Amino acid sequence: MDTQIKVCIEVADKATSRIIYGYMASHPEFSIITTYPYYADIYIVEIGNDFGKALMDLRNYLEVNPALEIFVISGEASQSRILEFVNAGARGYFLLPLSANKFEASIDVFIKRFKKDRSRNDMPCRVVSFLGAKGGVGTTSICVNTALLLQRSDKNTLLMDLHQPLGDAHVILDMTPVHSIGYLVREVHRLDTSLLTNVTSKHRSGLSVLPPISHHNEIPLASIEAMSSILEVARGYYQYIVIDHGAGLTEIDIALLNSSDYIMIVVQADVQSLRNAKLLMKFLSDYNETFPSKIHFIVNRYDTNSKLTLDDVSKFVGVDVFHTIPNDYKRVSSCCQNGSLLYEDHAEAKITKAFHDMVGKLTSTHPPLSAMQTPKQGNFLSKLFGKG
Repeated sequence: MDTQIKVCIEVADKATSRIIYGYMASHPEFSIITTYPYYADIYIVEIGNDFGKALMDLRNYLEVNPALEIFVISGEASQSRILEFVNAGARGYFLLPLSANKFEASIDVFIKRFKKDRSRNDMPCRVVSFLGAKGGVGTTSICVNTALLLQRSDKNTLLMDLHQPLGDAHVILDMTPVHSIGYLVREVHRLDTSLLTNVTSKHRSGLSVLPPISHHNEIPLASIEAMSSILEVARGYYQYIVIDHGAGLTEIDIALLNSSDYIMIVVQADVQSLRNAKLLMKFLSDYNETFPSKIHFIVNRYDTNSKLTLDDVSKFVGVDVFHTIPNDYKRVSSCCQNGSLLYEDHAEAKITKAFHDMVGKLTSTHPPLSAMQTPKQGNFLSKLFGKG
């Protein structure tokens, strides 16, 4: 992973310049660049008398690179002027003549934060992809609650919504994101951990959320290469990445499934859902011989009084059921409508316990693998569809 800190310096004052370049020379992690400031991690700039232009430039650079950290140096000491730049996004504001101690202390803080953000977690990242056997089986709700509980268990977690342009994971979480995956595919040429983490939206739980592309002109930019790059950068920072693929598969979905540790197919105990699940299982198994060992089935809204038993489901799809989520439409719907969280407002509910149990399986040191089974003749679904 690239740990070099790219710095762009535009300083005219000679004494100030000596302090800054002297500090940079004593820290090998810095790499000074002479291109546009928005390609840097840090931009150190001395402001002259044209404050209006300086503010406009600052805003433009941050629009291009939200992760850019800008340190302003100026002889203007008025509180209102300082607040203008801080409110526009400047990380620091230093007065001339520059105090070497104050400058170095501020940059030292940045270095610590930068190294922490870019360091790979001790625990390798696990990517958990959720696919719906059909629309309306509750895939997004399961993704959201899984990601929330992973984050709550002190696992640095990212929720990626690939259900473009209608993905609504952020809506369920009552969030209004500024950026989406669309921003990253436009700027993929300079994608790194710093840019990724600044583009993602932070939920109050600490969960990072990356909403789907919402503009039609960004969809052609979301190539397999671009999306794979985003996932690869994310793997270097997060411990868990939860991906909502929705229902249906595109080339991008399949490419990201190749990089997934779990492929969770969400079904309900109904004929249409299970028919689709079996077709999906066959398609994925034929496409990549490694996929079967990753595939797990979750039966959502499961009713123990259902005509179709879990044994029927596992025999038909050829894989043991990984987990069941009980039917609790009232609570889930309420949370989706008002942005509340199951583990906060319904901590003792059976559905909340079911999510806790599933996350426990996902975070186990040795995750259970799906055991392929040969469907036995005579069960209800086999009689309905034949052996196929």
